[in-house]
Amino acid sequence: MIAAYILFGGVVATFACISVFFTVFIARGAKYKELSDPDYPSLTRGNPLTALFIERLLTLEGLRFRSAFCKTLIGMWVAVLVAGVVANSIG
Repeated sequence: MIAAYILFGGVVATFACISVFFTVFIARGAKYKELSDPDYPSLTRGNPLTALFIERLLTLEGLRFRSAFCKTLIGMWVAVLVAGVVANSIG
């Protein structure tokens, strides 16, 4: 039962992290994408989140931010899995 709560907490935390990440990316998007790139309008088609997946349109700071986001999610899920295994082995 504890493992189910841990899994549910991991899912909720994932959605919270993704929401915060997208909010920061959209709110401060000019910092993370190069609007001067001539291919920007055709590549993104007006959606700033598309720039998140095109490395040529991200600045170095944007690439670090995306990397930190991925590492945070991976680290969080490793912790969730370890906590689930420990909770199952104890209970």
